[in-house]
Amino acid sequence: MKKLVVVGATSLMAQSCARLWVESSEYSSVVLIGRNKDKLEDVAKDLQTRGGTSLKVEVRAGDMVTADGVEQLVNQACEGDLPDTVLIAHGYMPDQGTIDGSPRTCEEVLKVTGVSPVLFLQSFAMKLKGNSSAHLAVIGSVAGDRGRASNYIYGASKAMIAAAAEGLTQRFGFESGPMISLIKPGPTSTPMTASMENRKMLAPVEDVAKCIVNGVNVGRKEIYAPFKWIFIMFIVRHLPYFIFNRVRQLR
Repeated sequence: MKKLVVVGATSLMAQSCARLWVESSEYSSVVLIGRNKDKLEDVAKDLQTRGGTSLKVEVRAGDMVTADGVEQLVNQACEGDLPDTVLIAHGYMPDQGTIDGSPRTCEEVLKVTGVSPVLFLQSFAMKLKGNSSAHLAVIGSVAGDRGRASNYIYGASKAMIAAAAEGLTQRFGFESGPMISLIKPGPTSTPMTASMENRKMLAPVEDVAKCIVNGVNVGRKEIYAPFKWIFIMFIVRHLPYFIFNRVRQLR
């Protein structure tokens, strides 16, 4: 039986993915990582109910931003057996106007959404180095594919994750190591997108979670969720600047 680790486990997307994995009965052990122990305990109770008495669920709460804090949490998650699957799923997305008025908010977005996931990605990758059967998945975003006026700081954070995941994928093409999956959800209906005006364009989080879990299970290196975003972002990425900078719908 397998061991699953979920970083940022209190996010709705992370919970939805964890439920699908637990309900598949492939995992006998789950470790939930986050900042708020009480919220983690609530998630753990839900998963325990779904997984039954044979499932072992642990929570690890702590500092998720500094290198020392991340290293401590990763060490705790790897106690006993090393994980078979790791999902890194946390982030922070205030609107760009809020960021514009607060350098501290800008710093927090970069740290929580970019630096922290990359620290976890790197730390788990080194723990799982040499283990080609393990799987390390990290949630980026379509926002990281190209900088847009409406969310370029958030997008820059996600682009950092994309570059790190791509580099690790190439590295483990030469060395033995875990499969790396970069997940790129489109706009999804979660508390993080509650302030978005056009709610109709948001995908249900359950549908996005199914795309993620199915993609990770089959070992896809890049997962757009829903799948239609692979075509949308191909067009957006390849628009010439003189067109891209004048298309108001992309802002």
